[in-house]
Amino acid sequence: MGKGFSSTSVNTTVFRNNSIVTHGNTQYISYYDAEGWLMLGKRRLGTGEWILHRTQYKGHVKDAHNIISMMVDGDGYLHLSFDHHGHKLNYCRSIAPDTLVLGDKEPMIGNEEEDVTYPEFHLLADGVCFLYIARALPEEEIW
Repeated sequence: MGKGFSSTSVNTTVFRNNSIVTHGNTQYISYYDAEGWLMLGKRRLGTGEWILHRTQYKGHVKDAHNIISMMVDGDGYLHLSFDHHGHKLNYCRSIAPDTLVLGDKEPMIGNEEEDVTYPEFHLLADGVCFLYIARALPEEEIW
């Protein structure tokens, strides 16, 4: 793998879920590189050779809350949510199954996507992938 950003814990925070996921015989990773670019990688299980791809997206890596979450759905599409700490949803998915090339950012449901923090994907038994987010509340309310 390549060098990751290490001036903060953005790649290794305890609240980051799904930094590595497995789908079939393929394992996927995501991290921010030393310059803050969102990196994806994949390898076949049982091998040590990673294929790495620098995406078109860059994160605000000096804030360790701006983690990456990912999941592969039942059809083999990679879903990513990244770079949030009370910000608008940054969501995209791969352009095809089993590829590291991401499409443009897009909404997921179109509402409740303005104040996103700590995204985490979950995969249901039928292969459907959904995203859970924590939303920032006004100061007088509890998370």
